[in-house]
Amino acid sequence: MALILFLSSRSSLPGDSPAVAWLGQYQDEVGHLVEYGILGMLAYLSLFPSLGGRRACMLTLGLGVVFSLGDEAFQSLIPNRTPEFKDVVLDMVGVVSSLVLLGGIVPRLTRYLRKSG
Repeated sequence: MALILFLSSRSSLPGDSPAVAWLGQYQDEVGHLVEYGILGMLAYLSLFPSLGGRRACMLTLGLGVVFSLGDEAFQSLIPNRTPEFKDVVLDMVGVVSSLVLLGGIVPRLTRYLRKSG
């Protein structure tokens, strides 16, 4: 969350770096998907042990929406940055994608660990 807010506080992002230049015009979109995908994974994995699957999933989605809206509101205060609804949608796609990925991996990993242990 701190990294996302740090990047949001920048008036301009490093677009000339070879690490991201190959993305061309899609740097912003991919950035949102990756940032919030990682945030979704970390939130879910931290909530899962105490809340279980369904509750952790719903809370992760709620936290993702609230944080994304707050992030866009924060960006409105930064020079040369503008809040956009499409960014919130991309953020939610990142969170949901991570939950779908984890929904396929976590149960299989749990079964595997139970069998081997």
